[in-house]
Amino acid sequence: SVANGFSIAGGYVPQAFWEYAPVGRPHLYPPLLHFIMLGLSKLGLSWISVGRLVECLLMPSFLLTLGFTVGRLHSSGAAFFTVLVAASLFSLYLDVSILAPFTLAVILGLLALTAIHGGKTITGAILLSLAFHTHVYMAGMLALAVLAYGLLTPRCRVRAIVVCLLAAVLASPLF
Repeated sequence: SVANGFSIAGGYVPQAFWEYAPVGRPHLYPPLLHFIMLGLSKLGLSWISVGRLVECLLMPSFLLTLGFTVGRLHSSGAAFFTVLVAASLFSLYLDVSILAPFTLAVILGLLALTAIHGGKTITGAILLSLAFHTHVYMAGMLALAVLAYGLLTPRCRVRAIVVCLLAAVLASPLF
């Protein structure tokens, strides 16, 4: 309904007029996933198809990103067993499917962590900023995880701090 509200309004609106009639309420959710869904709708997909597509793509995307990140940070064996365990948890599947913005933020945060590990500070900052534009709470937790990773990995310490600061600056309009 948020993406449809953006469609009706012709773009992002800070007032969720489609809820709490007649005046609406402040729009509390960061808009990235809703813009993605709006784009899929503008390609000609029905709203129910957009919802189904997002729901169907999130779990495989999450598992691929999880495997990629663990493989880069540790080993291919650790990545295999991590993905195997994650794929076998039905409750995780339900949460990933239902909490789409939260999951997209996790995916972006894992990719940001991989970028930091690979020495790509700007890429990491952009990805973490996009996580903030998807789900502020989860992105905050991811920023703490990035800082913890920086504290535990001396060669990435400065990079992790810079990524968090840049991401906060890029996400500052949301704050």
